Amino acid sequence: LDDDPRVRQSAATGLSQLGTPEAREALLEALCEQPDRTLFPTLVEAVARGEDLRGVAPALEGLARLTAPVVRMHVIDGICRIIGEKNHFYRLATADDLAEGRMREKMMARIRRLLAGVRRGDREQRATLRELGTELERTLDQDRLGDFADAARRVAMLVEGMVEAPEVARHAALAIRLYLDQERPPHSERELVVFLVICLTSLSRNVAA
Repeated sequence: LDDDPRVRQSAATGLSQLGTPEAREALLEALCEQPDRTLFPTLVEAVARGEDLRGVAPALEGLARLTAPVVRMHVIDGICRIIGEKNHFYRLATADDLAEGRMREKMMARIRRLLAGVRRGDREQRATLRELGTELERTLDQDRLGDFADAARRVAMLVEGMVEAPEVARHAALAIRLYLDQERPPHSERELVVFLVICLTSLSRNVAA
């Protein structure tokens, strides 16, 4: 690899535009090597263009090393796009408080409805998802962020263990769990809420499909 970070960033972008299986493998391999912070966000963005679900885990691993809010936003947006949620992160993260609250409320109501309508899994799993959907909406509405995060983790763990769950739903669940498992993550409360809401949107939409 070239020592000039600009050259490496351009190379990563070029590979993502090729879209060939070989290019996808090269980008994923580079991302898994956890490169320096100047190249890492570009690689996440490049992998996100191909929506390669294998990029979720290394992207979350690298996110734990980042502290700059702008860089974290860039990487998180890439993760959200990998799991099929394009444009949602920046729309929510940059909205004013009133607009963000309204969008979040609509998304949580949809998440609750989708989880209540899941037909995959056994009866106990479906009942638990219905209960957790209600709990997610209620705890976030009451700004009980610790309880909201705990409910999100329980949803994620349930879906990860659900044999019939689609791969996208499993990786959205993985994203939730890895994000919450980070030791003292340097995120803001808003980042936490927005990221979890978007991951839950992907998870619920796909597991209910």
